[in-house]
Amino acid sequence: MNNIKVEELEKIKNELESKYEKIEKKLLKMNSKMSFEEISNLEKKQDLIDEQIDLIDRIILYINDIPNLYKKILDNKEKLDNM
Repeated sequence: MNNIKVEELEKIKNELESKYEKIEKKLLKMNSKMSFEEISNLEKKQDLIDEQIDLIDRIILYINDIPNLYKKILDNKEKLDNM
């Protein structure tokens, strides 16, 4: 768990955002020439990409907070032990 690198997550996020944008452009450009199924599949793909981006954002948020939360737990434990 300590091996999580924010830089790698940011890189993955950027790649996903790029894929999302490409799909969006394709949908806007080709919408009238695509079947409902093709459009639906692209939208599902976008939804999955969006979900991954959200998860990465949450991981990055918490990975930065975890050391502080852990320290707080230890500080509280020490206070409790000394009471």
